[in-house]
Amino acid sequence: KKEILFSNKNMCGIVGSWHNKIPKDYRDRFDVAIDSMKSRGPDSRGCFIESASEGTIAFGHRRLSIIDLSNGGHQPMHSLDKRYSIIFNGMIYNFKELRSELNDLGVKFLSSSDTEVLLSSWITWKENCLSKIVGMFSFVIFDRHEQNFICVRDRFGMKPFFYSLVDNNFIFASEASAIRLLLDNKAELNLQRCYDYLVFGDQDNTNETFVKNVMQLPAGCLLKFNFLKKDKVHLRRWWYPAIEKNENIDFEKAANILKNKFFENIQNHLRSDVSVGAALSGGIDSSSTVCAIRSLYPNREINTFSYIAKKKNLSEEKWVDIINDYTKAKEHKIFVDIDNLSSELDNIIKIQGEPFLDTSILAEYLIFKEAKKKGIKVILEGQGGDELLGGYYGYPGARLHSLISEKKYLEAYKFSKNWKKLHNKSSFDVFSRIGQEILSNPLKNLALNLIGKNTKPDWINYKAINSKNINYTIPNHIKNSKTSKRKLISKLRANIFNGGLPALLRYADRSSMSFSIECRLPFLTSDIAEFMFSLPEEFLVSKFGETKYIFRHSMKGIVPDQVLNRNDKIGFTTPEEEWLKLIKPSIKKWLEKPCKLSFLNQDNYKKEILLALDEKKPYSNQIWRMINFYRWVQINNFDQ
Repeated sequence: KKEILFSNKNMCGIVGSWHNKIPKDYRDRFDVAIDSMKSRGPDSRGCFIESASEGTIAFGHRRLSIIDLSNGGHQPMHSLDKRYSIIFNGMIYNFKELRSELNDLGVKFLSSSDTEVLLSSWITWKENCLSKIVGMFSFVIFDRHEQNFICVRDRFGMKPFFYSLVDNNFIFASEASAIRLLLDNKAELNLQRCYDYLVFGDQDNTNETFVKNVMQLPAGCLLKFNFLKKDKVHLRRWWYPAIEKNENIDFEKAANILKNKFFENIQNHLRSDVSVGAALSGGIDSSSTVCAIRSLYPNREINTFSYIAKKKNLSEEKWVDIINDYTKAKEHKIFVDIDNLSSELDNIIKIQGEPFLDTSILAEYLIFKEAKKKGIKVILEGQGGDELLGGYYGYPGARLHSLISEKKYLEAYKFSKNWKKLHNKSSFDVFSRIGQEILSNPLKNLALNLIGKNTKPDWINYKAINSKNINYTIPNHIKNSKTSKRKLISKLRANIFNGGLPALLRYADRSSMSFSIECRLPFLTSDIAEFMFSLPEEFLVSKFGETKYIFRHSMKGIVPDQVLNRNDKIGFTTPEEEWLKLIKPSIKKWLEKPCKLSFLNQDNYKKEILLALDEKKPYSNQIWRMINFYRWVQINNFDQ
């Protein structure tokens, strides 16, 4: 008999609300909101609406079945005594182990689903169950005795959770667009987020969204909404990894521990009764994922999916071929069809829900699209490797800040010299990176102006927004620990919650779910994060400036040396400027359609875009942000 490893897994969409006075047409609107997330859960739906504390509660769910098509894991799910109801989006990797532990405590189960294990875990251990769970999830529990919602998001924020509290009505969903369908009043833009995105390229790193009064629950946080205290929510963080240094571990031992943890994660993330593939970019993280699969399972079929840029200086095909040949993987290479480029970008803008920073997201989107065609329902990705292991050129500013804080000035000098040489960077690069770490926001703004970056462009109508309390200085959400001298580790931890990772996780979730594919991220587990944050900083970034130093060492013999030794990672880089010039006719059509946005000087705004596309002005990635935002506003019918 074939063992069922994961039953009724729930890569799904959830939506729910509590209304003080429910509108007459609410049931119809609620049905529309549920079905607006059909791609998240195309296999089944469930909902209930009932009275609660002089108000009305609604729970809705869309289900994507990976294993076990029975109704055993149907949601919403209720406890036997009817006190608790749950809706859950995600997967619990260790649900079998939790089930066994609960069985020993006398808990009986009616199904083989991880949803029932999650609900039983909460009933048995309450909030303490969260430290036991290994997985990615967002879920809501309705407690009829306490008359409240308990809303929880996983440690890294891999699964989305949006909410709104307006006029004492609380609404939540896996997508902000579903919340907008349930709001009684027309949604308005959050002008501060719009300004920060357009001018500074800031996104996804606060609990605010581009829509006013629509928030997102931060990663590793828990929210309670009590129906009797309906004018506020109580939010607190339930996971925040420590960064204290382990003084009693040597490099070789640490490398071996890291290897074992990574291999265990790969095993857990491969648990499935459907075909599993892997995104392969040719970099260390994705290559290690594919090579680890082959090391663990010598005879397993491995399907890899790789975006290949046509321009040689952007192509990773050489490295992709090395890994595919080494692992004997079944390769799937994806190239961009220029003829369909404008429609693909337009579709991605719709799918993503909010504007995004650059067109590199298209590469990931096309990988999921191809995987769907090939019948693959689960894809492993290397997201989070850079943030936990010390990638992205090794965060040299933060590492130098650590050395300076420890008064190791000679080591700091040698490190900066070695880093420049290894990564072919200039002294200006070093100074700018250390400046980003130590300068205050006003000084950062001054520095940007000194190097010609306009922080107050003339395409913003400042008269229209001066009364809106807009902050015009560069936002700084990364708060390093002031007491710790471990500035690099502090920066890595902060990046999980308020840096670049939240945006990358949003991209992966929206793109994969648009094709009803489950995206798994084996680097993003608490055991790896907590272990990495306990190591000496020089284990992560060597004195020579080598990034992911200990991880490279731990993968020796698993990944080919030529890949482990590379320092020229390109990633999902796309020829953005070239692409946008090729689809200029489509962009002009987008710009010809009016947008009723009083905070933009639209003539200047459009002129700025067209001058860059006509090569009459230098191109910057701000041009894409301006195009993206304008089209996103049109698609979502905003005007203000």
